[in-house]
Amino acid sequence: MSEISNVSRTRAKNAQHVQLATDVSETTTQEVATEQGFGPQWSNFVACAKAEIEEFKPEKALSDSKNVKAADENRDDVTYLYKTIARAYADFSIDPEKKQAGADITFAFEQAGNIPEMDYASQTATTSDLVAQLRKEPCLSALEKLNISTAPDEIEAANEAFNEVYKNRSSVERQRAKRDMAAVRKASDAAMDELFKAINALYLVNEMVTKDESKREVLQKIIDQINDLLFRFDKTVNGGSSMSPGDEGGSGAEPTTPPEGSDDQNPDEGGGGSEDEDDAEQGIPHP
Repeated sequence: MSEISNVSRTRAKNAQHVQLATDVSETTTQEVATEQGFGPQWSNFVACAKAEIEEFKPEKALSDSKNVKAADENRDDVTYLYKTIARAYADFSIDPEKKQAGADITFAFEQAGNIPEMDYASQTATTSDLVAQLRKEPCLSALEKLNISTAPDEIEAANEAFNEVYKNRSSVERQRAKRDMAAVRKASDAAMDELFKAINALYLVNEMVTKDESKREVLQKIIDQINDLLFRFDKTVNGGSSMSPGDEGGSGAEPTTPPEGSDDQNPDEGGGGSEDEDDAEQGIPHP
C-alpha cells in the first residue's frame, strides 16, 4: 500500500526548507484537496507555506538598494556641482564682486566638510545644515550674484529625495530584524505533517473500505509526487544518508549532529548559513 514517507527536515537550511514547502504546495489544488477530503489540512498547510515564503523573502538583499545608491549619487552630484561652480568663481573670476561671491559660497561648503564621503545619516543632517547656511547672508546675495540662487532648493530636494528612499528601507530593515524563521518553519512543518497524515489516512481507508478506483488514482498521484519531492529534499540536505522514503521520522526526527561550524544547523540553533548563498544553491522562487 502506498503512503507518504516523511523525512526529517530539521537540518535543512532555510532556503531548502522554503523550496520544499513551495514544491509541496504545488502538487495539487484546494479544489482537489476538498474533493478528496483533506481540504482543511491543505488550506492550513498552504497558508503556513505562504507565510514561510514571505518571511524568507526579506532575508534577501534589500531590493531597493540600487534606488538608495542612485538617490545618494544624485545628491552628491548636485552638491559637487554647486561647490565646483562657487570654487571656479572664487579662483578664476576677473569680476571682483563675483570672485567674492564665489569665495563666500565656497566657505560655506568647506565649513560643511566633505559631505559626499560621510555616512548616509551624517550626510543627510549635514546637507540640511548646509542648505540653511546657503539661505543666509552673505551666501543668499552671493548666489544671486552668480545667478545660481536655486542651488539651496535643488540640494534640499535631492537630500529629501534620498532621505525618503532611505527611510523606507530602514522600515524594511527593522521589520526584517524582527523576523523569526524558526517560528514559521515550525508552523509549516506541523501543517505539513498533518497534511501527510490526512492523505495517508484517506488512502488507507479507501484501500480497505471504500475501494473507489478514481479516488485511489488521484491520491496515488499526489502521494507519488510528494514522495519524489521528499526523496530529492532528503538527498540534498542529508546526502540521502540520514533518512530515505520508507523511513519514519517527520520533521521532529532527531538529525545527525552537524559538524561544528557547519552551515547545516537548524534555525533553532542559530545556524542555517548565508541566505544569499542558499538562494544561489537552491533557486528559490519568490512569488
